[in-house]
This record gives sequence, structure tokens and C-alpha cells, in this order.
Amino acid sequence: MADLSPMEYAAFEQQRQAVDYGYAQNVTNIAARQSMLDLQRSEEERSLFEGLRRQRQQLPGAYAGRGLLRSGIYGRGLADFETNRLRAGQRLERSYLQQGQQLARELSSADINRAMSLADIELQEAQRRSAIAAMLQGAM
Repeated sequence: MADLSPMEYAAFEQQRQAVDYGYAQNVTNIAARQSMLDLQRSEEERSLFEGLRRQRQQLPGAYAGRGLLRSGIYGRGLADFETNRLRAGQRLERSYLQQGQQLARELSSADINRAMSLADIELQEAQRRSAIAAMLQGAM
């Protein structure tokens, strides 16, 4: 089997290392962005639900001031508040789910790009070995 010169072998190894380095940088970047997203999500959830908790505490007083605390209007207002609270939480959840899915797609893309790049290098190396073998066979 025809073999590569030490310089050629080193060049192919350097290409592999460059691909792996770029991949590691991508993965690190995506992981950092995921951590920031998780932190941001936690902070936004806390802020949203704290604000909603304060609003919920004020509801009875708002209806009592108008003499509606024991009426069906208060019950409907409370039901509307709960519906809106659930929707706000779902919107927030959906937003962060979409962002997390985008990061997962980016990671998958990085995996695919790395595999394809390494396969290209392997192909180039195999083609070079074949060319060397053909030259050696032609010399005989």
C-alpha cells in the first residue's frame, strides 16, 4: 500500500485538528447560549409570576371597592385572570421552547458539518494514497 510522506500525513492531521477545533468552538458557543437562555428564562418566569401574584392579590380589593366581591362578576373576573395567567405562561414557554429548538438545530448542524468535513479529508487522503499507488505501479 502506498503511504503518504510525513509532511502530507501532517497536513491531513492538521486539517482534522482544525475541523475538530472549529467544532469544539461551535459546541462551546451553543452551550454558552443555552446557559444564557436558561438563565434568562428563569428570570423572566420569576418576574412574570411575581407580577401576576401581585395582581392576583389586588383583585379582591378592586372588586370589593365597587361592591362586587360577592357577585358573579368577581368570579368571572377571577376566571379571566386565571385564563390570562395561563396564556402568559404558555406564551413565555413557547418562546423559550422555540429558541431552545433553534439551538438544538444549530448543534445538529455542527455535528453534520464536522462529519462531512472529516469525510472530505478522509476522501482526499484516500485519493492521494491512490495517486501514489498508481505512480508507483507505473514506475515498475
